[in-house]
Amino acid sequence: MLSADLAIRTEMAASPSTRRYTVWLAPLGFVGLTIALYRNNAIGSIELRPYDLTINLLVLAAVFCLLHSAGRLFLTWYRLQVLLIGLGRVPVRRTLAALDAVSLDSLWKMSGGAGRVQYTFLLRQLDALRRLKLAQAAVALPVETALKVGNAFVEHNAGRAPVKVDWASALEIQGERHYLRHVLGEAAAVVLSGTLEPYWRNELTFHHIANETTAGRRSTDHAEGSIPAAELQANPTLYAAEEFIAYFYISYVQNILAAMRTMVFSMVSLFVGLSMALAFYPFAPRNAIGVLLLATFLFVASTVGVVYAGMERDEALSLITNTKPQLGWDFVLKFGTFALGPLLGLLTTQFPQFAETVLGWLQPGLQSLK
Repeated sequence: MLSADLAIRTEMAASPSTRRYTVWLAPLGFVGLTIALYRNNAIGSIELRPYDLTINLLVLAAVFCLLHSAGRLFLTWYRLQVLLIGLGRVPVRRTLAALDAVSLDSLWKMSGGAGRVQYTFLLRQLDALRRLKLAQAAVALPVETALKVGNAFVEHNAGRAPVKVDWASALEIQGERHYLRHVLGEAAAVVLSGTLEPYWRNELTFHHIANETTAGRRSTDHAEGSIPAAELQANPTLYAAEEFIAYFYISYVQNILAAMRTMVFSMVSLFVGLSMALAFYPFAPRNAIGVLLLATFLFVASTVGVVYAGMERDEALSLITNTKPQLGWDFVLKFGTFALGPLLGLLTTQFPQFAETVLGWLQPGLQSLK
């Protein structure tokens, strides 16, 4: 399941400063190949040579950033899948499937904000820990500390709306400095090893992830060998512990997916901006520019398509979002939303008349800014 090392490696993969050599070598190799192929056919203009050299360097830098972001996106998803596979192999998935009240639209929508529901996740983690403390005669010190620090954070932000949860924030409590993410992580480790694992080892039932969800709705029935929801809720200790772990992992998954969504948005913005910049000035040769942008688009679009398809087909994410683990129109819509802007950018670089039309649409807005 999720370990501190896996969490660090996943977050590092999502960081622009990731040191994974494959994320850097592939874009550098592509840029080097581009320089070799275009050394006698570089982008030119009617300006002086220093201007042309600057434009070529900026274009290569933009292409490198696009490919680097695509590599980070794929590597982040590849590592996040390790966590999701782990969630799919333990009984906590039955609690993931039961959390109907949680809205997770921000996991997918590029316009969504991860911070909108993070505070709700924190409140529900604290509520689960409180119920776990009431159900058990005694709880470990990390659980007590997590409750203390979490409640202090909630009291500090009382009356503020909306509240953005900074999981790395530090709080001073009785002269001691505590970090919200750290204390919750320690509590999760204690709850997993001290409360849940003994229960899970003694369960005689078999849980398969396919039994936890049905087509587009939560199942009120239970397959042969699985614990029904009523029986699970009848054990307050087990239910509170699994609920805390479920929200703990959902919060982490959402943070990583929000970072991935930011990567996709930055790639779309950069590609469209690059295309428009090359389209609204008479650079030459236009065919060579089109080939370079097309190759870049195909690489980026293939990466985004593979990641989006993996998300749609992931069974653990399907439990969280209450969807079918299969490709459908939802995938087509998401990928189409991503590809629309870059495709329009490609059209503007190859068809100057189309660029003039787009400029005509933008002209009133540009005039209003003067």
